[in-house]
Amino acid sequence: MIYKIINKYNITLGKYFFNNLNLFTYNIFNFFFKKIISDNKSLYLKDFIKNGAQKISKIPENYIDDLNKLLSLQEKNITKNFKKVHIEDASYSFEMTKEIQQKIFDILQGPLNQLINQLKKYYQTDLVLSDAAITRNYNSNETTEKFSNYFHCDSYICTLVKIFINLHDVSINHGPFRHISKKNANKILKNNKININRIPEIKEHHMINHNTGKKGDVFLCNTTELIHAAGIPSKGFCRDMLFLEICALPLQNKDFEISGNILKREFPKKYFTKIISKPTGIKNLVKLFFNHLKL
Repeated sequence: MIYKIINKYNITLGKYFFNNLNLFTYNIFNFFFKKIISDNKSLYLKDFIKNGAQKISKIPENYIDDLNKLLSLQEKNITKNFKKVHIEDASYSFEMTKEIQQKIFDILQGPLNQLINQLKKYYQTDLVLSDAAITRNYNSNETTEKFSNYFHCDSYICTLVKIFINLHDVSINHGPFRHISKKNANKILKNNKININRIPEIKEHHMINHNTGKKGDVFLCNTTELIHAAGIPSKGFCRDMLFLEICALPLQNKDFEISGNILKREFPKKYFTKIISKPTGIKNLVKLFFNHLKL
């Protein structure tokens, strides 16, 4: 009986008890994970641990320039499919070629090596690259959602962390990533119209934080707890961003076959984020929690 009630009101209970738009059951997992399992003493990750978001040290320009050179080879595909990219989708996902994949591993094993090691200590386990993407967003009609531009929380557990890397200088006009601070989440949820688990528009513009910054800036975010959305570029502007999804492997991880893929430089062949950090059903959620505990 209790399981049926929780399943029916999973989203509503999450909003009521945790002031976000993630599932109540996932929020319960996150609460106990941070209380029992994670190491919350890291000074390097202080803002991430406390507030769910943090700017990290900048990636040197030569890494970004090397990546941008490879991306420029796909410009002809954008031009060839102009209507679909600019108007219908208002977004373009770059093909993750073998060369681009290796540049990403250069970044992970070079400038981001300290961050990965600090996250390992925080999660008390090994980390894997579970997904990566590079997208370009264009101006879009704000009344429709084309690239996660409605405010939401990612429906995953907190063993997923997302890293955003600017591939050029990003101003407000470029449509930067947006998020709401935890301290303002309750007011936002009370004062704005919610469509199940998404907020199309937030009235309190002054409460929206924008991830503006320079080329190579690195932004770390817990998107499972912070209400967030992709920004919409102004007309004549676009935004290129490298997204890295990192997942903490459970200590008892015999069901996963990608251990050590950052060190091995093995790009994920499927969407491992969902496999690792999106358990289905309460029983699997509880089982996964205990698989993260040290025996």
